[in-house]
Amino acid sequence: MKWFRISPKILIAIIVLLSVVTFLYDVLVYESSLNIKSWDYISELFSLIIIFCYYLYLKTKHIFSETDVQKNLKNFIKLLIFLYLFVFISKQLLSPEFSSATFPQKPQTMLSLLYANFASLAAVLFLIPMLIIIKNLIYYKHKKRTNLYIICAIISALTSVILTVIFETPLDLTFTGSSIYSNAAFLISLLFLFILASRNSWITYLSRKEKYYYFLISAVLVWVISYLYDFAFEIAVPYHSLALGSSSNICWFFLVFYSVLSCLNLMIQLPTARVFDRKMKEVSSLHNLSRATSGEFNFEKLVRMVIEMSSEVIESSFTWLEINDENNDKLYVAASKNLTDKEISVLNKKYKHGISNQIITSKQTLVVNDISKHNEYKSIRDWKSSIGSFAGIPLMAVNGQVLGILFAAKTESFGFDHDDVNMLEAYANQAAIALENANLLKDSFERERMEKELQIAREVQLRLLPQETPLFKNIQIETLTITAYEVGGDYYDFYSNSDSYLGLIIGDVSGKGTSAAFYMAETKGIIQSLAGSSSSPKDILINTNKILYKSMEKKSFISLLAAQIYTNPGMIKFARAGHCPVIHYNAKKKSASILQPEGMAVGLDEGAVFNKLLEESKFTVSKNDIIAFYTDGLSEARNKDNEEFGEERLCEIIKSNSHLSAAQLKKVVIDEILSFLDGQNLHDDLTLILIKI
Repeated sequence: MKWFRISPKILIAIIVLLSVVTFLYDVLVYESSLNIKSWDYISELFSLIIIFCYYLYLKTKHIFSETDVQKNLKNFIKLLIFLYLFVFISKQLLSPEFSSATFPQKPQTMLSLLYANFASLAAVLFLIPMLIIIKNLIYYKHKKRTNLYIICAIISALTSVILTVIFETPLDLTFTGSSIYSNAAFLISLLFLFILASRNSWITYLSRKEKYYYFLISAVLVWVISYLYDFAFEIAVPYHSLALGSSSNICWFFLVFYSVLSCLNLMIQLPTARVFDRKMKEVSSLHNLSRATSGEFNFEKLVRMVIEMSSEVIESSFTWLEINDENNDKLYVAASKNLTDKEISVLNKKYKHGISNQIITSKQTLVVNDISKHNEYKSIRDWKSSIGSFAGIPLMAVNGQVLGILFAAKTESFGFDHDDVNMLEAYANQAAIALENANLLKDSFERERMEKELQIAREVQLRLLPQETPLFKNIQIETLTITAYEVGGDYYDFYSNSDSYLGLIIGDVSGKGTSAAFYMAETKGIIQSLAGSSSSPKDILINTNKILYKSMEKKSFISLLAAQIYTNPGMIKFARAGHCPVIHYNAKKKSASILQPEGMAVGLDEGAVFNKLLEESKFTVSKNDIIAFYTDGLSEARNKDNEEFGEERLCEIIKSNSHLSAAQLKKVVIDEILSFLDGQNLHDDLTLILIKI
């Protein structure tokens, strides 16, 4: 609309002009006791125009669209402080006095009238930007109905303001006489404002330290804001403008609601803040380790890096890494933390002691949470009496050989929970990959080293993919992965933290070779850490992008699709971050459709654009429906005529063979692709997941 294009200078001029006009009208009424209703209504209209123009002016400023939580909170506190100072100084200089016999209360002196105008100006200058800041916080990962609630709150609040002007009754929640109309609208607006005040999801993403800090601040703000209306606006503003008086009253209620609910939310989340911080620390640490080890081939630096990072995240009292020396058929401590030279010497002399032999033989993680109750591990207590619990994780090579064992120990009993063990296993896997690469570089010429590295990395990549297709409520699931080079960047996995659904992830890292494979490994670790605590496919993709963006090379990105399959009722919910669409064959309609909701690839944007574009979609499924998830290596496979295989061709294959089982259908798809290629090589990695309900 045209009025959105009014320049800021014109808006300021309108605000100043109307402020002067309304002030002069107040002086005229005060001096002459003039009482003309139509003139009063015009003055009230001017006050509403001032509010509107100032809002339009603020839309041109950065404060209107600020997304950084900390900056919004700091700006809010600054505005609140300036508001108190402005009103306090005005009171001290003007010493306002008002009669209490009428509503609105009338000024006793000309200085009191001047103060009423100053207080009204403060309400406009400070409350509107404070509301805009709250709006920014509300829109932080907001829900779909937030816009509707805001519209309803504005309409009901504006209605109560207009009715207050017409009937000249205060918004005090009394329902007698003509005040019933304005207070009824006022009550409705408070209901919607209370709902909006509960929209403070930004609190979840604060660190533990920030939650404690903002909780203390919010406790003070609750008290300061609750006193604000009585201190600044209640008496003075309604005399100058009933519209401004009722508006400031509504704004004050909203600020009280938001500060109180935010304070309570912060207090509720404080007990779990440490857990959230640790999760983020674990994911970040694993990501950093993966990045560091991918380019580091010095053996001493590698083992030291593994020990330092794992010890920091798990908060173990003692950590050490035993490496298997194949030449001498013994284990030796390659790196340790908080062990003395004497203790290391004892371990080295024992060669493959009983506990190490047990782990090497079983090739399984060993966790003992109370050594005092296990006589078979008495040797650990004899070696170091302060140990109360320990965990040992084998470092597995691609060929199944145990490269070494990562040990962590704590002084207290029951020191290792499920998350600790998962993180240690993730570190061990990364260490195994890194150590194998280091050994290859040490023993081979450059070309031979590169060839072996690619071969091993490919096998590692395949290990990162699910080794078995999950069984889920009689749903048929078939998977297929073919790499175009020795190592590719295609990735898929399954997850579930509930019996009600099966989660699925499929992705494609830009580029080829080891770089794509390492990004794939990082992505797997991050998603495995997030999937258990994220409630929806969209949340998983948003948090993955948040973690990966800062460290990914600018030329790299990852397309991802996250889905959750529900059987009761039959439904699939998914979100795609720049990935290929989903093909859904509807058995009842005997038709195949291509589903492609909005979304951009991971790593291209820090979060603002990514989160805004990402769309979560869902569709119903029933018996014999077929769903296909795939990477662009399938749809963009080209024959000798440079013709693409395409989604439509895959739709027709599924439609024509919908009577087959998922396993039979996969074989048909493979045959069709090979026939289409007619001897041509794949130009990109190919991954396909077929699901038949």
